[in-house]
Amino acid sequence: MNKPQTKAEMGKVYCPMCTHTVDAEVHRVPGRYARRLAVKPGQRCPHCTAPLDAGYIFRSGRAA
Repeated sequence: MNKPQTKAEMGKVYCPMCTHTVDAEVHRVPGRYARRLAVKPGQRCPHCTAPLDAGYIFRSGRAA
């Protein structure tokens, strides 16, 4: 079964390990609530190299 492709966009993500806010690729999660954003898996913080999977997304680069 193929998953629908979602476009990745840039957003500000908070790194919980080093407390920096960094730019990362985020995408919309398909499903019932399509407004939810998630960090693209496998990205790492450029400051401390910690995974950003559990990071808080502040905003995306797209208008509402």
